[in-house]
Amino acid sequence: MSLKCRHCGEPLKERDTVCPRCGAAVEDKNAQAPRSINELQQVCAMRNVPLEKIRFFIGEDCREPKAFGIYQDDDGQFVVYKNKADGMRAVRYRGPDEAYAVNEIYQKLCSEVALRRAKKRGASVSPERARRRRRESLKTGVIAALITVLLVGVLSFIESRKPQTGYYRYNDDYYYYYSGDWYWYDEDDWYPAGTLDEEFLNDYRDYRVDSYDDTWDVTDFTDSGWYSESGGDSDDGDWNDDDWDDWDFDATDWDSDW
Repeated sequence: MSLKCRHCGEPLKERDTVCPRCGAAVEDKNAQAPRSINELQQVCAMRNVPLEKIRFFIGEDCREPKAFGIYQDDDGQFVVYKNKADGMRAVRYRGPDEAYAVNEIYQKLCSEVALRRAKKRGASVSPERARRRRRESLKTGVIAALITVLLVGVLSFIESRKPQTGYYRYNDDYYYYYSGDWYWYDEDDWYPAGTLDEEFLNDYRDYRVDSYDDTWDVTDFTDSGWYSESGGDSDDGDWNDDDWDDWDFDATDWDSDW
């Protein structure tokens, strides 16, 4: 099967680390994309994606103009749709395959992010602005070097104080520390842990367990929608608040079918 950029669809070679068309990083081939509506909602929540602002409605049958979405209808079919500027709906997919439907809307979300990134990279910079940037860079170079030395020491200390990624068991509950956040297993799935017991936070090292054991009454965190093989540092992980602040959903071609 030929490789394609998950953001713009450009064919890729095995050795490519970035897309030659849109510049997006090529993700780990083994990393799993979300395969259910619930997993996609978790991924978006983890990355603070303001879905309504960017006009993506996950698990919702939105009837407003200018909207992408996915939901399961009363017949149990999964529907992926786009509402055009005039309110007319174009159905991208309707069928029983949830993983396929979720991938369709997920790839569209990725391509919309890539579209805006490409526009940012292609924005023209005036010669005067470029010269000013170079002058500012030279002025701050020495200061930045000194600050870097200090920060390396501070960050090394902070990192040494962070919990190790992995499983923890406390009062018969299971927790997982991953990418700066605590997760807690509750009945049938993993969720952000929220407020934790002070005793646990003070002595978490005492509650760490070496590795996952399938005799536990919990699912493997690495199979959850919160986990990424790249450790949360994939290209999608760069979907930060600045991207959403600058989002203009009118940049989308709302008159096309998809």
